Amino acid sequence: MFPTKFFPLLFLSVISLLLVMFLFIRTGLISPSAPLVSPPLPTPSPFSFPSPSPVVFPTPSLPPPSLPVPPSPAASPSLPQPRGNCKTGGCSGELCLSAASPDVASICIWKEEYACLKYSVCEPQSDGKCGWTKTPAYSSCLNNSR
Repeated sequence: MFPTKFFPLLFLSVISLLLVMFLFIRTGLISPSAPLVSPPLPTPSPFSFPSPSPVVFPTPSLPPPSLPVPPSPAASPSLPQPRGNCKTGGCSGELCLSAASPDVASICIWKEEYACLKYSVCEPQSDGKCGWTKTPAYSSCLNNSR
């Protein structure tokens, strides 16, 4: 059975609901003859399907990214190879190392200037250590990539 201590609360709730309904009827927000339930929705035919609306994707307004333009093959008929006791290494071939050193992995990030390293030469420098010797083709490629 329902506990009797809740009767005053239930009574106040019913009174409040009746008061709100009276105010809605009095102000014309609802009609006393309005149905209490909404009419049933029409049942769709099993043979009719709604046509899907077309999906339109916005076109980007940004210009396409510009990629570095290396010098034409006629400007450099053969790409320089490592010279002396040097070799290239790293994930992107960006390291110039001594041929005697073990293979070294880099952090595997890509920078646009790495594409231009193929126009420089990995060779011993004036201090005897391996390093990149920059060529005019490398400088041209680097300027075009900016």
